[in-house]
Amino acid sequence: CRSLVCMARLTTMVGAVLLALRLSEVGRLRMHGFCGLGRCCQRPPRVGSPRVSAPIAFYCRDTDTEGCDSAEQNRLLQSVLPLFPGVTPLSEIDNECLATRQLFNEPEWVRRRTIGSGRRCKYGWPQAVLSDPLRPGGKFGDMVWLTCPMLAVQIEKYEAEGAVSRYNQSCHEHEDMQAQLNEMHSAHRELRERLVAGRDAQMAEARERLGAEVVDLVMGRGLDLAQNSTRLRCLHAHVADYFVRGTNKIGKQVLNDLEARGVSTDGCEGCSEYCGMAAPIESVPWKFKTHKKMMRQ
Repeated sequence: CRSLVCMARLTTMVGAVLLALRLSEVGRLRMHGFCGLGRCCQRPPRVGSPRVSAPIAFYCRDTDTEGCDSAEQNRLLQSVLPLFPGVTPLSEIDNECLATRQLFNEPEWVRRRTIGSGRRCKYGWPQAVLSDPLRPGGKFGDMVWLTCPMLAVQIEKYEAEGAVSRYNQSCHEHEDMQAQLNEMHSAHRELRERLVAGRDAQMAEARERLGAEVVDLVMGRGLDLAQNSTRLRCLHAHVADYFVRGTNKIGKQVLNDLEARGVSTDGCEGCSEYCGMAAPIESVPWKFKTHKKMMRQ
């Protein structure tokens, strides 16, 4: 009887450890999912499920600082300027703002991942950035990130009120809106192809790490690497895309909706002081309070 009791206790302990490890892994994947904000609130697909066969590394935010040098970044920037004349180079103060007050990552990581700024607020700070989709170590990431803290908070509130479901219902009911969504996803596939063109060694590394099938799957996806191109999953991504490419009508409509709710989408005094580098972040009255920000940190 004593040995049976010991065996039962051991089994319980092992089960608890395995459950803790599983929960830890699920939490990590949730934190490092992808969307225009960089960390999607949507639960990511299970690795090995029929939805996607990519290994875990595909979903993780890599934190190494190895990446494109300045010459490569400039080449990528020049390649997109004819398409998106509103994209502008990022200065050192922009990179510092992005690193310490918007994206919450190492400045060198930000410097090596971002290609240029999309629309800027009326105070001059980036509200979205265009990012290199191909990362060191054979990984991929989003190409557009919404970086404006104020808009990140306001869109998160809007999503919490069911905005994503309402937009998906509109796409289902209106063929022109669905056509806009399809066109936008197609444009992102073309943009990804443009940004990885001529980088054969890095693409070969990605195929070796992830497998040719997974790389082809990623290259064929649209905005925020969405698998289902007939549905929206993150309004942050659409606004970021509008700020960078200038043609995302859904993102523009989201901004119109926010304006109707009394949000000044081109910046406010409080968030300007937050993004400004003049005062320590601890002394700024306006605070960036959103669960996505906490997930990034």
